[in-house]
Amino acid sequence: MEKDIKDKLLGFLCLCDDTNDRLFPGEHGRLRTDVKNDLLAYFSFLVYSDNLLADNELDCIAYYFDEKFDEKELKSLYNGMQDELSVPMSITYFVKIDNDLFKENGMISSLTSEYIDIYKQLGMEIICSDRTLAMTEFKDYNDYISMLESYAGAYLTSMYE
Repeated sequence: MEKDIKDKLLGFLCLCDDTNDRLFPGEHGRLRTDVKNDLLAYFSFLVYSDNLLADNELDCIAYYFDEKFDEKELKSLYNGMQDELSVPMSITYFVKIDNDLFKENGMISSLTSEYIDIYKQLGMEIICSDRTLAMTEFKDYNDYISMLESYAGAYLTSMYE
């Protein structure tokens, strides 16, 4: 488990607090909560890719979130994702923020790409935490990251101007 990655996640969550009012005026902490929930759902998707939840994977999740989760909680999140892979709502928020900043003043923001980078780094940490990398885990990791990058590529205004 990498302290640098944890620090990056914590910094990003602080940034969520700073930008929360842009999307959710009067709903303090909503963006941070949505980001954490989406990341947890992603983690559950990855850890159950090989149909096995290892203690090391639970420890890894607890390390990055400073909170312990049990198998029942993660399995519930996983069951909610099984039917179809879909873009997490929090990614759409960051695309909207990046697009708004670009439209308002031509500023190219990197919130979306930073967030996708967090998905990449944390995802790799999770799938490697049990010290075995099943091909299903790696495939699911790649499919998920490709989905995020495709969405960002399709909807970020600054990429087309």
